[in-house]
Amino acid sequence: MDCGGPHIIAGNNLKMPGFGWLLSRMGAIFIHRGSSAKPTAKARPSLLQMILRTRNPSSQAAKDPSHQDPLAMTRQQDDSLQYSCYLSVLKAYIEELLSLGWPLEVFIEGGRSRSGKPIADPKIGIMSSIVESLDCNKLEDAILVPVAISYDKVMDMASFHDEWQGLPKQTETVWKTIKGVCKHLTLKCGTVRVNFGQPFSAKEMIAFLNSSEKSLSPLESSNAADTISGVQSLGVPGAVESTSNSFTMSSQLSIPDFRSCQGDSFSSKLEMEEGRTPTSKSVVDQMARHSLFLCQKAGSVMSTHLVAFVLMNSHRDGTSLKNLIASVATLIQDISKGVLYPPMSLGFSGTPEQAVFYFNWLFPNAIILSDESHNLRTVDRSEWAQVTVRPNFDFTNCVPIFEMMYLSNHVACHLVPEAVLSTVLLTSAKLTRDTITAVNYNVFVSRQKLLEDCSTLSMLLSEEFFLASPCENLDLMFANLLSHFEVCELVFTEKDSDLTVSQCEKARQNRIAAEYDFSDDSDLSDYSSDDENDIVVSVKDTYLSNKSEKLITADDRIYLNLEDKQSKMKLKTFAFILGPVVESYWVVALNLDCLLKQDVCYDTFLKQCLTHLKNRMEEKTLKFPESSCFELVKNAVKFLLSFSVLRTYIALDALSYVTLTDFYKDSDSLIGLQNMFVQFKL
Repeated sequence: MDCGGPHIIAGNNLKMPGFGWLLSRMGAIFIHRGSSAKPTAKARPSLLQMILRTRNPSSQAAKDPSHQDPLAMTRQQDDSLQYSCYLSVLKAYIEELLSLGWPLEVFIEGGRSRSGKPIADPKIGIMSSIVESLDCNKLEDAILVPVAISYDKVMDMASFHDEWQGLPKQTETVWKTIKGVCKHLTLKCGTVRVNFGQPFSAKEMIAFLNSSEKSLSPLESSNAADTISGVQSLGVPGAVESTSNSFTMSSQLSIPDFRSCQGDSFSSKLEMEEGRTPTSKSVVDQMARHSLFLCQKAGSVMSTHLVAFVLMNSHRDGTSLKNLIASVATLIQDISKGVLYPPMSLGFSGTPEQAVFYFNWLFPNAIILSDESHNLRTVDRSEWAQVTVRPNFDFTNCVPIFEMMYLSNHVACHLVPEAVLSTVLLTSAKLTRDTITAVNYNVFVSRQKLLEDCSTLSMLLSEEFFLASPCENLDLMFANLLSHFEVCELVFTEKDSDLTVSQCEKARQNRIAAEYDFSDDSDLSDYSSDDENDIVVSVKDTYLSNKSEKLITADDRIYLNLEDKQSKMKLKTFAFILGPVVESYWVVALNLDCLLKQDVCYDTFLKQCLTHLKNRMEEKTLKFPESSCFELVKNAVKFLLSFSVLRTYIALDALSYVTLTDFYKDSDSLIGLQNMFVQFKL
């Protein structure tokens, strides 16, 4: 098919002298990124300002800078008009390109991922423009083709080092570009692989999502109430400040309004002229998320990704070189079989030992040998069983840790549902990173509580991963995954075993009973039974606000197969994927206490959280050193903003400040929020 070269949507930061001219001749379309072209918004007043303004409106109006300078409002209107013209011209240009059959290449993530996994906040400006053209019938249809680009080693990974540690991003210049090109000519970067996912029709997807949205509209109010009550039971009660701000999960997405910046409202114009309802922003966002999810599934897993994944999640404490190679070989076989692991495209065809040595060649500082006099490539095959290797967890230099985390996440993003289920299984059984290895008997958890906690943890990870396509039902997905774990013998039910509750299980029941206070439960004896098959264990869930009893009946039990070393290792490997994320979010939640006293500048709060993580890492109290990555801190704060734990405002000094919402201006509410993260902390 002869469709010509694509026109590429590029940020205006690349429009540099000379270099920008070359890119434009190669098909680049430079657009304003983020809010660089948006008109300056009026500063949002603080709570004190609003109180004072209510008491004395006239005096506050006189102090408002926009009232003091009449030209300020004129300049703001001019900027708004220019931005509206800019968007109209950009929309018309894109519409003309697509109508003529030219392909358009859009990086919907908005920028390069600093974490190795797709950015979970797609930028829908260009897609909104395309959808508007489809609504107006100016385009017959648009075929979206997901594309994934995978690297053994990203060429500009060195530029990520400072950002991982909280330093600002360096601005691109012509000199830096020339210097970077010359440097990359001699840099060892390995291979690159481009994969194309399943194309889909934008028009058909919009029709499907619109029909799904309409089918749920009669229940919108009841769903919102259910969502709020559900969030409250998870330790996040009052995530809204009043009933007028009630929200559902989907309405919390931060979606830029492409239409609101235009001079005439596109929505009302379309309704008046054609009598049709335009596509909502939530539908556009779901389509963008579906595209990113398909890109994630299409991405190849390179050899460096596999080795880093095994080091970070299976052999963090070190192992022999022979065992490391064997673990990589086992992972390759499991992925190729596609039984336990979901379908993944392997981006290499070498042997496991070649993959390990190739990883060491590209990242020589990532692996540490027990004998520092040896080099990994010079170790004789007969010495593989004696030589111990481990990841380089140097607390004075976190760059190797963050590099391995970046590479490992390319595999981890395919295994997020498995990681969520494994994490909930282990934490529900009260197992931690330090105790799971020592446990050699089977323990059980409640199936119902397990699936509820999976939904909770999925909510916490909404800013980190794509667990599923927006078209999928998460509850059904986890129920099917649990059945799949039973097929793979990672878990089992009591009907699958001929044994009754073992002595180890009885010891565990006694240990749980000792941990929880049953002194006030006078009716607990009513549940006793002489028949071992009818044993019921009463466990109090300390993370629920109502402190209600959870009865784990025999039919509700899910047993973890911890007697089998291979099953235990797989559960541990999956769970370690989310360990750094949960630990980082927990530390950020601990730093919310400082906001009880006073509001803090947004950037200052981020640095404060990062400093807290670094201090814990130096004290060696972090179980996962990579949790001190600045990307995790930023995503944690974004999550707290999305779910109305925090809000931001711009003060009179033109700086953005972060403050707690009304409900969380109470220490008990913050403790409940922090306990929610502790619940899933390994």
